[in-house]
Amino acid sequence: MKAALIKWMARFFYPQITFAASIKQYLPKKNAFTLIDAPCGNGETSWHFARMANATVRGCDVDDNSLGNARRHFSAPNLTYEKHDIRSLVAGSPRFDAFCIINSLYCFPDCERVLSQLRNLMHSESQLFIIVDNIEGGENYRRFAASNSTAPQTAPSSRLPGLTKEEFRPFFESLGFALLDVTPIVYTHSHHPLAGRLLSIFCHFYLAVLNMVQTTFRIGSPNYYLIRLKRAPAAG
Repeated sequence: MKAALIKWMARFFYPQITFAASIKQYLPKKNAFTLIDAPCGNGETSWHFARMANATVRGCDVDDNSLGNARRHFSAPNLTYEKHDIRSLVAGSPRFDAFCIINSLYCFPDCERVLSQLRNLMHSESQLFIIVDNIEGGENYRRFAASNSTAPQTAPSSRLPGLTKEEFRPFFESLGFALLDVTPIVYTHSHHPLAGRLLSIFCHFYLAVLNMVQTTFRIGSPNYYLIRLKRAPAAG
């Protein structure tokens, strides 16, 4: 009963519902395709992708606790969870039509090398979706940066600093990608004052609805950007 309730609530988890919806609009509606979500965390976004009947989804993460939560609460017949870090996953030359890196690019050591390997694995129709912080005006990032400025660093790398919107194109093109578009997403930040006063399920629903309004009318600044990439055609 608890697992079923959590899975039902996942339909409204914010911002995962917005992350998934922003990517799903670019995925095939009828033809079968394979999608890799790495790292997948607790599996909420992978589960949203697996709701597409024509999708085969692989959620990959290095954390055993996250994978355990994902398998317990966010399972689906067309969704598998596997333990991989991003480097070992890419080194295994997986086949995919879509690859998602959600809010974690700046955590990767040697991210340029990982991206270059991903580019080499992409076929002509493959798409790479990357969601990154808006480091210039996003409230989520501002709070993250403030908390990390005083907290001791326990990892060899962190998401600080990142890329500005103007730096996306030269950075990814230097690695052999064609940048298709950059979409601002998640206008409502997760620390909205009213959200903390609501019950958990209503909090997520409230934030999702508020984000819809802010996105429609471009109120405030986006907290993230969705970057959509393909492999650049060979020169000559």
